[in-house]
Amino acid sequence: MTLITNHKADIKDIRMHYSMAGDGPAIVLIHGWPHTNFGWREVQERLADKFTVIAPDIRGAGYTTRPETGYDGDNLADDIRTLVKDHLGHDKVVVVGHDWGAVWAYHYAAQFRDEVVGLANFEMMIPGTGGHEAGMQPQPDGKFFWHMNWHSVPTYPEEMIRGDIRRYLDYYYTEFSYNPHAVTLEALNEYERAFTQFGSLRSGLEIYKKFWTHAEQAKEHMKSKLEMPVIAWGGAALMNNWCVESMEKLANDVSGGGIPECGHWVAEEQPDFVANEIRSLAEKAFA
Repeated sequence: MTLITNHKADIKDIRMHYSMAGDGPAIVLIHGWPHTNFGWREVQERLADKFTVIAPDIRGAGYTTRPETGYDGDNLADDIRTLVKDHLGHDKVVVVGHDWGAVWAYHYAAQFRDEVVGLANFEMMIPGTGGHEAGMQPQPDGKFFWHMNWHSVPTYPEEMIRGDIRRYLDYYYTEFSYNPHAVTLEALNEYERAFTQFGSLRSGLEIYKKFWTHAEQAKEHMKSKLEMPVIAWGGAALMNNWCVESMEKLANDVSGGGIPECGHWVAEEQPDFVANEIRSLAEKAFA
């Protein structure tokens, strides 16, 4: 069994929790919301034979401290880069993100192009490329990204979610899964523990309030496309090819598509597929 160790580091204005496994060139796995680094555990284990696999809890999430500010894309990405380069000493890295984590992975790669040798996007359209902006508009069939708007409303969503956090998590981890049982009871319990901590909901919802700041930052970055290899995969039951279409606006070397029999929670629904794609990318990027 692969040993995953847990650590904390003083990074800028936060104390960041992160896990590590393996030894070799660095791969950093960035979670989204409502998630923590625990969601990457199965992928982390599968890649640790050849790589140092780092999975941080982002600012405000999991067991990282929760300041009131700093939740724009460029700063969240810089938090992680500070951990990876300045604290852990990795000059080159493959950056992988899921959900909002894919947004921060892009902001990482766009700001530090000489350090990021490969980039992976799982299940996210990057704010600023137009996909999510269109998806947030109400549709006649009711199928649109309503939660992106709702989470941005001041105060009210936090109060509603706090009233029954487990019901909220159960909804997201079943409604957006191809297999509603893919996210285990152990994982749900862990996420519930994380999001019942003081300030955790406020911090997470602050990300949604900064959607348009993320978009404006990305529009500046996308004036110059990325040159490193990029993969982009959506769950075939959810975003499918939208992730590739989004990343093609941001990078020149993009491949990917839809993951069969998979919804949003790709690392828990299809960990073998996800790990194999990251491995192939890393082997190419570090060659």
